[in-house]
Amino acid sequence: CYSFGLGTINDNGGNLEDTNTCGLSSGFNTDPLLGEFNGIYYPLKAGSPAIDNAPTCAGLTTDQIGTPRPQGSACDIGAIEVKSLST
Repeated sequence: CYSFGLGTINDNGGNLEDTNTCGLSSGFNTDPLLGEFNGIYYPLKAGSPAIDNAPTCAGLTTDQIGTPRPQGSACDIGAIEVKSLST
């Protein structure tokens, strides 16, 4: 995340960043453990702090590619819900 000083970033929590440059309220400032780009998205690896860590699904029943949410005990942080973990 880079704001380039062009404005204020407002968030409602449930965000994950690895550089702590945006001042997000979630407190997740760690490596998200992303896999290799598969042509559509970067999958989450096993142990990713994004898995089952969204504070809410916000009424979303599917992710960006149509996978039902949640797949685990809670929704994943991000646009894609993990079905099977990559290693």
